[in-house]
Amino acid sequence: MGESPYSLAFDTEVVLHPEVIFSILRIKNFTIETSKAGLKKNLNMLEERRAKAHLKTLHYQRAIARLNNRRIWPRPIGTGDLVLRRVEVSDPGCTRGKLAPRWEGPYRVTRVIRDGTYILSTMKGKELPQTWHVSNLKKFYV
Repeated sequence: MGESPYSLAFDTEVVLHPEVIFSILRIKNFTIETSKAGLKKNLNMLEERRAKAHLKTLHYQRAIARLNNRRIWPRPIGTGDLVLRRVEVSDPGCTRGKLAPRWEGPYRVTRVIRDGTYILSTMKGKELPQTWHVSNLKKFYV
């Protein structure tokens, strides 16, 4: 059974208003001594409960990543390929309006520095002064 955010943050279960109005066994049998003993026991187990919740979250995230990566097919970019580059990276001052195109180009990949890092040139052959990461490029199909 999962942990509630309240129990992970405050190390105790919440007592809801209807439970106070309509006395239930948890409220009827309440004493200060048993409450303090229960809180000490919960404090000892709090880190373990948080660790279990964290592991459960990591397991879920890995499962979602596996499902997502199964659907994505990588499209490698090689020397000579045509690409578009993201405008936000090439113009960090955001001097363009909001209706301006998000991609500019096409550019030709001149060299591959390493996987995911490229040097581009214009269609006329002029090399651009910086390297470009694959996350800022999109393959251009003619």
